[in-house]
Amino acid sequence: MSRISLVSIIIAAGSIAYMTGQQVQRASAIRIAPIEERDLTEAQREMLGSYAAQPGRTQQLFRICVRAPEMCRAWVAVTRSFGQLSMNAHDRELVILRTSWLCKNEYTWANHVPAAKRVGLSDEDILRIARGPAGWQGFDKTLLEATDALHTDQFVPDATWKALSASYSDREMEELVFMVGQYTFAAMWARSAGLPLEPGVTGFPK
Repeated sequence: MSRISLVSIIIAAGSIAYMTGQQVQRASAIRIAPIEERDLTEAQREMLGSYAAQPGRTQQLFRICVRAPEMCRAWVAVTRSFGQLSMNAHDRELVILRTSWLCKNEYTWANHVPAAKRVGLSDEDILRIARGPAGWQGFDKTLLEATDALHTDQFVPDATWKALSASYSDREMEELVFMVGQYTFAAMWARSAGLPLEPGVTGFPK
C-alpha cells in the first residue's frame, strides 16, 4: 500500500470517528462511589467549601474526592484558584473543553459546555473545538494548538510559544500549562472512577 493511500485511510478513519462522536472506553460500572450528598459530614463540607454550598449541586467528582481527605483538601484549593486566573474566561473554557475532548473526558466536557456558552462560545464553536485547531483562526487557533501540543508532547513548540506570548504575560503562559495539567488529571480521575454524567448535562457531540 502506498504512503498516500495509508494517509488517506487514517484521515478518513479520523473523520468517521468525529462524525460518530468521540470514541470513549468506559468503565463497566462506577468504581469509586460518590458519597451521597446528604451523608457528607460537616468536616467534608468544610473541606469542599463553595463546592458543597448549594444543596443538591455538589458534583460527583467532589463527592469522591473527600474519600482521600489530604489530597482532596489540597486539590480543592488548587481548583478554587482557577477562578482567579489572569486568563480570560473565553480562553479558559476553550482550553478546558479541548483538553477534555483530547482526554476523552465526557464528564468534565459536559459540565463545562454551559460555562462555555455563558462566555460567548456558540454551539458551532463547541463542535469546532472537537474538530481541533484547523477550524479556527487567529489567537484561538494558536491557543488550541498549544493545548494539543501539551497533550501530545507535554511541550509547547517555540513558534507556538512566541505567538502566544505576544498577547499573554508570563503568568498567563504558566496558567495555560497548569490548566491543561489540571484537566488532564481530572480526566484520569473521573474516567477511572467510572463517573456517569451529572443530571441535566449534555455529553460529547454525536
